[in-house]
Formats: sequence, C-alpha cells, structure tokens
Amino acid sequence: MKYVPTVVIFARRMAKAGVLTAGVAAGQFAIFESTYQPLPDPKGATDGTEHSLSLTLKERLREVTEKLDDTKAIIRRVTTNLDGSLGKVPATVGDRCKRWVSMARDPNRLQDVSTKPEGGGDGKKTEPLRILFIGDSLVAGIGLQPGEPMLPQLTARVLAERLNSDISWRALNSIGGDIRMLRSNLVPKIDDYLHRCEEGGERKFDAVIIMCGLNDFKKFFVNGRTPSAFREDLEDLTRLLKARFGNDCRVVLPAIPVQWTTAFPEPMRSFVLQLSTLWDDEKRLFAAASRMHPGKIGAVDFISEPSIGEESRSSAMSSDGVHPNSKGYGIWADHIGTNLEGLLAKQR
Repeated sequence: MKYVPTVVIFARRMAKAGVLTAGVAAGQFAIFESTYQPLPDPKGATDGTEHSLSLTLKERLREVTEKLDDTKAIIRRVTTNLDGSLGKVPATVGDRCKRWVSMARDPNRLQDVSTKPEGGGDGKKTEPLRILFIGDSLVAGIGLQPGEPMLPQLTARVLAERLNSDISWRALNSIGGDIRMLRSNLVPKIDDYLHRCEEGGERKFDAVIIMCGLNDFKKFFVNGRTPSAFREDLEDLTRLLKARFGNDCRVVLPAIPVQWTTAFPEPMRSFVLQLSTLWDDEKRLFAAASRMHPGKIGAVDFISEPSIGEESRSSAMSSDGVHPNSKGYGIWADHIGTNLEGLLAKQR
C-alpha cells in the first residue's frame, strides 16, 4: 500500500475546501475555542468488575437447586415416617395420606436441575479479563451527570455479556490531554499501579484501550503538530505500555466519532470533519503496520467510529455539543464492546 504523507493529504483537503472557506472555518474554530465553557467532571467510578447477567443467573440457579435438593431430602424422610404411621389411622384417612405420599414421591414433580456450568467443567470460575482504559475527557465521562456510568464501565458491561465472563476494568484520564500529556501524566500512574499489583499478586492487563486524538487535532491549530507527529507519539506510548504489560497485551485504538458533533456551524463543521479524520487515519495505519510486523510491537487494533443517523445526533450529545451524553456513550460502548469481543475471545 502506497503511503501518502500527511502534509500532502492536508494540502489536498485544504484545496478541496477552498482557501476562503478554510479561512472562515479557522476563524470560527478560534472563536469556538475562546468561548467554550468546559462541562464539569462527573467524577464517576474509575475501576470495578462487571458481571455477566447470565452467569449471575446460573449462580442463583445453583443456589436454588441446592435448596431444592435439601427440600427433597426432607420430603423423603417425612414420607418414610408416614409409611410407618399409616396403619394406625382409619382406612379412609390412610388411603388419602398414601395418595399424598405418592404425589410427593412423584419424580415428575421435583425434577433434578443440573448444577453443572454450561458446557461441562467443574464449576470453577475463570479469572476475569482485565482491561485498562486511558485517555482524555472521554474516559473521564465529560458530558455525563454524576452517578451515570462512564464509557469504560459501559464497555466492560457489554463485553461481560458478550463473552459470558467477568470483566475487571480500570480507567485513567487526563482531561484535555493530547497524546504527549497522556504519556507524561498517566504512565507514572500506571507504574504506581503495577507496583501495587506486584505486592498484591494481581495479574497485569489483557488489553489497553487508548482514547486519544481529539485534543491533538484541536492543538494542531495552536502548536502545528501534525498527524504524523501524533503517530510517532502514539507508537512511543504503545511501546511503553507493551514494555509494562507484555506483547500479548492488546492495545486498542478506537476512532473518535467527531461526526456526532452538533456544536460547530458551517463551514467549520465540514472543515473539522475533513481534517479530524487524519488523526484516526494514523491510528488505522499504525494498527495495519503492527499486523504486518507482529513480532516488532505485538497486537495493535483499530476500531472504526460508530455510525448514527443525522436525526439521532442531537439526542446522543451533551449540552456542549462536543461530548456524548449517557445515550451517546451507551451507543459507543456497545460498538467498542462488540468489536472487543472478537479481539479478546481468543484470550479466554
């Protein structure tokens, strides 16, 4: 596949947009940035374990079955005692009691329920998959109300159901952070966590989800850092993560659904949509390169953005028109979780 430099792609898109239109859009963007009022941090949960509902129901079924077995044993003892006592009562009463005993002993009334887990096995629980989310305000849940579940928890919940397994998750965020800030702010926190894991005997993570690119795009207009520079920083961060978690740990790079945005007027909206895809393109190309040379850096995967209809955008976005609301995060979590199912199923 021929690689076209980012600068060339950028120039082509600028030409397509038209210099005058691009200038108007850039001015609109500058005004937006200077007047934007950040939404509050909902300060939601940053770690937890999500359980498969079907597994939970199976556990409850086993508990009920054990109680049913106890009840059946009691009934057997009672009916045995009744057998010895029926000769001491009038015949009519005795016949009636015998019918009751016969009904109680009827195997069709108290069916045995298998307590074995589906697919056989010894009933022992497998270790939960462990997933780490790192990123910017999207990991922090900006756009949500306090108490509403954030993207990491929602994604883990979807994955738990799809894999029929417990999913242990943790989230680290740097609000407003570009890829360099994620590295400088979050890698030390990861090191602290790993130190605690070694002391407590916990396993490392099976996958790391990196939510990034939106702030890198925004800061392009400030510091001029190109998508190719973003790619280099993303590769560096991935190497640091692989060095800590091993090459078997999957690094997953979801695309950012910028097309959901409702805050931008035209022509700024069209201009932003054309340019912002360059940063997601670098994620996709990086993941493709990792598959061509798997021994170099290990598994890196790209997940495309979820698509929703134009009429659904406003209902999926928060009041700032930039961050999703609970509905939007739910749609995104379902999309990421569904894609993660295929990537992580082999690691069970």
